[in-house]
Amino acid sequence: MVRTLFLNLVSLPVIIFHAYQWQALTLLANLLILPIFSWVVFPLTLLAGISGLMVPSIAMVTDRALAGFNWGLDQLAALPGMVLFGKPSIWLLTGTLILTFVTLAAKKRRWLVTSLVGCLFMLIHFPKTGEVTFFDIGQGDSFLVRTPFNRQIIMIDTGVKPQFGGRISHGRTRAEKVSLNYLKSLGIDHLDALCLSHQDADHVGDIVPVLSTLRVKTLYIPLGMDQNPQFMRRLAAFKTRLRIIPVKAGDAIGTTGFKVVHPFKAGLGENQDSMVLHGQFGQLRFLFTGDLGREGEREIMTHYPGLQTDVLKLGHHGSKTSSDPAVVAQLHLSLSVISAGRKNRYGHPNQETLTMLSQQQIPYYNTQVNGMIRYQYTSGHSGKWQSYLKEAPGSDLRFRSF
Repeated sequence: MVRTLFLNLVSLPVIIFHAYQWQALTLLANLLILPIFSWVVFPLTLLAGISGLMVPSIAMVTDRALAGFNWGLDQLAALPGMVLFGKPSIWLLTGTLILTFVTLAAKKRRWLVTSLVGCLFMLIHFPKTGEVTFFDIGQGDSFLVRTPFNRQIIMIDTGVKPQFGGRISHGRTRAEKVSLNYLKSLGIDHLDALCLSHQDADHVGDIVPVLSTLRVKTLYIPLGMDQNPQFMRRLAAFKTRLRIIPVKAGDAIGTTGFKVVHPFKAGLGENQDSMVLHGQFGQLRFLFTGDLGREGEREIMTHYPGLQTDVLKLGHHGSKTSSDPAVVAQLHLSLSVISAGRKNRYGHPNQETLTMLSQQQIPYYNTQVNGMIRYQYTSGHSGKWQSYLKEAPGSDLRFRSF
């Protein structure tokens, strides 16, 4: 029994490196199943293999018995006990394995092995770094803001499952493939805040898988969008457990560090009603503008003439209907980010927008070219920009620095 326990602990870092999670009942299952397999399943299979051709009924009974055994395993796997670890770095994984083998070889107290696994869990779940990540989800928006030690975890928009010919494609959604999978690798199972800029499908279309997968403490929407029946129908299955707060300019997004600078009046969640968020993370100020057009941008600067930011998420995926040149100049940007799909039918980002950025000497990153874009920082220090391009050879959630 003790040997089985420690063999499971030794293999645990490798399991979570690939699967990001671990079923705690695996220990109990191994203790129960190994004797059953050794004394029942293996002999029964051997007997059926030898005599099955001569006595087909033996093979039939064996097949049914094995099917029942597999059904029992499936039921056990469905029980509560799944622990979301997250993915350790290759160096952390290697170090943990080496320390584990050294501890066992030196015949130290066995609890040290358990302590190593516990330390691995803590390092993943309480990282000293924070991040602002722009997910590569195609033609849409979805962003993650996470402060050091996971004190605050915020998602802005969810993106949407791609559509072809007006019909939604089958299979996993973009959120499941990209953003939710990434959060799983970080060991994150909840959001302190989910902020939806407006009702368009390319911003909120994947809200159902996000709400189904993550425990969302508070959902923030622009003022008046809760009066939009089309949008509210998407939340019907979650309304009893979901706290929804409509916000307007001047409001704060809880204790996340974000301030709302738009809208100024109630709307139904159209482009012109987009929630615009401003906040500082690391040593950079960020402005997320949804699909707000130029008129709304000018309105923000009228109410907040001193507003400045370092990084602007360009409105409406780089469309020429957003990113007013005068507003961009007034913001004193150091960098801009474009979230748009490759070869999208709208021609985003528009060449007029790119020309404006060039004229004002503002560099930009683009998910079309750079893939997932991440600004990673530690408290009180400047951060670094990295990208992860899925199409890159040998890529496995390994970021490269710009």
